[in-house]
Amino acid sequence: MGRVLIASSMKSVSLIDVLGHTASTVWFCGCNLKCPFCHNWRIADADRNVCEWKNIDDIIEKLGSAIRLGIVEYLHVTGGEPLLQHKGLIELYQRVEDKIKTSLDSNLTLPERLSELLESVRLDHLATDIKAPPHAMYGLPREKAEKYWENFLASLTIIVEKFNGVLEVRIPFHTRIDTPEHRYYVEKALSIIRPYRNKVIRKVKLLGPPITTPRSPEFFRK
Repeated sequence: MGRVLIASSMKSVSLIDVLGHTASTVWFCGCNLKCPFCHNWRIADADRNVCEWKNIDDIIEKLGSAIRLGIVEYLHVTGGEPLLQHKGLIELYQRVEDKIKTSLDSNLTLPERLSELLESVRLDHLATDIKAPPHAMYGLPREKAEKYWENFLASLTIIVEKFNGVLEVRIPFHTRIDTPEHRYYVEKALSIIRPYRNKVIRKVKLLGPPITTPRSPEFFRK
């Protein structure tokens, strides 16, 4: 019997979660950040109305048809923050990595767990956001946000040293945060991954209500 995880919905076929490729997507619940623009905040908060305990066997069985038929290229895990459940994440990837490519969307603030993951499985695609400045974008007190930012930079270094797949880096922005301070943090992150050859970097404009329902509508009203 596979490890039990707290997860939300599963999508057998997705055309938007891995840039330019088809994927089966699983959402893991729980997150260590409180990003005000998060439209998956109920999943991030592990709201029991949308999250439940799921067995890895059941997850694989539900996604099995799409994987067996070869209509998807990746198993994509997102959240929330999947590395909060890194042992289960490792088991899930190990169970499918001989059948399908693997993809992770992470905030990269847990470098030790990222390192363990990369040493345990073959990861083909890794996506993250440069959320800058962290004290505005992480939704946490400044001191804690800065600590997580340092963890994020450490994770980028780990990626350069240990990762061999496609790195997809998104830079969320809107007019409120497009400032010299924002650009300072972004450049600090980009300077670490600049030597990494197999990467895609793109700016993503944050969209507020009514297109999304963020954790903090006030963040967008400002």
